[in-house]
Amino acid sequence: MSKPDTKTGQTSYEEQFTVLEQVTQRPDEVTHNIASQNNDRNRLNQFLPPDNYRVPLKGEHPDYINAVFINGYKEKKAFIIAESPMFNTARNFWKMIDDRNVTAIVMLCQENENDQEVCYQYWSNGKLGEYNISLLNEEIHNAGYIERKIEVTNDNKAGDKQQVKQYQITNWDSTGKMTNPQTILLVIEEMYRTQRKRGNTSIVVHCSDTVGRSAMFCAAATTINKCKTEGVIDVFQVLKSQRIQKPGSVQTVYQFQGIFQIVLSYLDSFETYANFTT
Repeated sequence: MSKPDTKTGQTSYEEQFTVLEQVTQRPDEVTHNIASQNNDRNRLNQFLPPDNYRVPLKGEHPDYINAVFINGYKEKKAFIIAESPMFNTARNFWKMIDDRNVTAIVMLCQENENDQEVCYQYWSNGKLGEYNISLLNEEIHNAGYIERKIEVTNDNKAGDKQQVKQYQITNWDSTGKMTNPQTILLVIEEMYRTQRKRGNTSIVVHCSDTVGRSAMFCAAATTINKCKTEGVIDVFQVLKSQRIQKPGSVQTVYQFQGIFQIVLSYLDSFETYANFTT
């Protein structure tokens, strides 16, 4: 797929990505009236959640958070791609976690990138609205990610405690350039293990823009699950479906090719990752 066609000069990656752009809606062609009415709750206005796939906050008015449901290979709403919290949306982020009984969060960015904040430190010990946040444990892995165990209590639910695992990948550039695709595979494995133990609820994924690393991560995880069951690798169809719920998913040919790199890394170490859940 990396080899340029002798006639067009384009690689198969470039040809597939061009077709993907042609057959899917652009972010600005999708109805997102509710998101547009809540600009103070959006870090970026470029990739807003469509009205019919957004994640509503239960019992709230407005019930808006910049997040969408993403289907997996077999599971509806397998993922939630969310915008990385700002100071004024961190409480809403935990409200969403509470509403959906989320047990695993995947963070794909740093707190600051390119000299600007892209994620508020929502996991610090403290209080956000009715939520009391306690960081119980933080483990830095040499493979390129940090694993944190967070306990959340809700003042409105006396005695109710929820534990959440957060996996932060620290070696993945904002352009989509990966230091080591194996890091992503390890986190996919760990997040599924956490999810299986606690009831298979949605996994929250967030990065700096919602359409780069987060979209790549969800597409790679879904492609691997499809590959395990059907023996087929079809990144194009996975992304075509994903773009219905999250328009603009995967912005560049480089990012598109990166999904294949992750899947190829999985295939190269098939024995090691044979226990991936589908």
